[in-house]
Amino acid sequence: MQRPFLIFKMFSARRCGLLLAGAAALLLAASGCEVDSADSSISINPSGAHVNHVGQTVTLTASGGYRYQWSLSNYQIGRLNTYAGNQVNYTSLSQPTATPEVQVVTVASYFSDNDSEDTGNTSTNGTSTAVVHSAEAYITHIAIQPSSTN
Repeated sequence: MQRPFLIFKMFSARRCGLLLAGAAALLLAASGCEVDSADSSISINPSGAHVNHVGQTVTLTASGGYRYQWSLSNYQIGRLNTYAGNQVNYTSLSQPTATPEVQVVTVASYFSDNDSEDTGNTSTNGTSTAVVHSAEAYITHIAIQPSSTN
């Protein structure tokens, strides 16, 4: 008679342990703990700037995302010191003589629905699960007005 009670007692302890582990996992999930999370709203600071001579630089900082990639609308009027990371330096390569030129600097943040460590994931049906959010900043290249000598 002692043996069935002992087996029941062991089963109950194991079941209780599983219930406690499940309750702890539920509590952690309900408390809002996140790992490698990314906001769906990406921004660039500053969102706009003016440059007026060749070599002038502007530092741009992205926030609200994960793994950043930068691009330019016109690689002939400006360049970036890097095209990855949350912060870049934009350098003017152009000084307009008449009309302003606008450079659109875009940052994209790539992360996956399933695994934040890999941007090339595919779901079970073979479709990509990568999520992309982006933001733009506008760098206006303005002409220096000649000073009058009256």
